[in-house]
Amino acid sequence: MEGGRIAAFADLGTEETLAARYSVAETVGGGQAFASIRLDLGKLSIGRKTRQELGGTEVLFGKLQSGANAAISAGHIYVLRIGDEHDPTHNVFVKFLVVVYAPGESVTIRWKVL
Repeated sequence: MEGGRIAAFADLGTEETLAARYSVAETVGGGQAFASIRLDLGKLSIGRKTRQELGGTEVLFGKLQSGANAAISAGHIYVLRIGDEHDPTHNVFVKFLVVVYAPGESVTIRWKVL
């Protein structure tokens, strides 16, 4: 994070882990667990027909930090919350999936603002 930006990360695990944990029906090729993550009334939820609150996301709703970071793991889904020390109304939530990770070279992600 840079300047007055502060943040928090939550590593939700892999698509397969989320699909199994929350009984998300996957189509051929997967992707439904990632696609179904939403921010509803200040809570993160998952699922298409039946919405379930995502566990392990408490850190996102706590105190944000200027040095927030997370270990990169290919295939993992993360949620990032970005705030601003100078503007308490600035809150952006982003979900992203690490598609390809080449340590020391590059990271390719699929992302969407929540």
